[in-house]
Amino acid sequence: MNTSIFSILLLTILGFSQSVSAETQTMCTMEYAPVCGSVQVQCIQAPCDPIKQTFGNNCMAKAAWASNISQGECEINAKPIGGDKDLHGCLIAAGYSWNKELTKCVRSWEVKTHILTVGPKTSTCTGIISMECLQVKIGAVKTWSNWYSTISGFTYEPGYTYRLRVISESIENPPADASNKIYTLAKVISKTPLAGTTWKIDTLNGKKIQSPASLSFTYNKMQAKICNTMFGGYTLKGDTIQSPWLASTMMYCEGDGMTLEGAMNIDWAKWNIKNSILTLTTKSGDIIVWNL
Repeated sequence: MNTSIFSILLLTILGFSQSVSAETQTMCTMEYAPVCGSVQVQCIQAPCDPIKQTFGNNCMAKAAWASNISQGECEINAKPIGGDKDLHGCLIAAGYSWNKELTKCVRSWEVKTHILTVGPKTSTCTGIISMECLQVKIGAVKTWSNWYSTISGFTYEPGYTYRLRVISESIENPPADASNKIYTLAKVISKTPLAGTTWKIDTLNGKKIQSPASLSFTYNKMQAKICNTMFGGYTLKGDTIQSPWLASTMMYCEGDGMTLEGAMNIDWAKWNIKNSILTLTTKSGDIIVWNL
């Protein structure tokens, strides 16, 4: 065979092989697992920033030479719509952008996020006037402090410990003696009943109990101080308490204290908290009411 013809055929075959190899490297499945990536666009005038584009999956994004690839579809870019405002009407020139959690235009440097732990009981405090303050731990702080502000969108129920994500926003020209920040609930991370609470006995089966009895809960232990001290672990299953191993001291008592102790088999008792009142309904039908 003529050497030149053989060389042409060889080069043709090699070129076809490389083409197939290149195509093989960018062949992608049709699986829809969206990612967001930035692709370069042609500009009339430099510099020109890449634009975000949603691709069907990671392979397709890489095949398009996209950069800054992230999981999920791209969010709609809040780009100007012919003026100095974005799609939500936020004034870009003044530094405003859309905040989805607050559902309004804000300046990012005027908005902060806080993690708050809110205790199960309020405390009397004095601001402008005497008032009831939430007991709050901010971030990793371990001590409780009075919370003098309100949290928009948050409904507080005594007897529960809350973990909240809260957004604070600076405001201009606040009223006299008022905070220069407003707080809005972003998310209730958790709402835990009973933990951290102490209750005083009120009634047993509708009868007022003349006893200084108390019932306390931590996150996994409980203790009742009646005549004897009763203690043990507990778990909550919906509206039911499970406490199968409740130990007790063995002193002899008379009167309401002994009657109450006889009803304190609260394993599988139903619990309910409303208006700072805890009601326990035992398996044997006794109804024990406690005040926070």
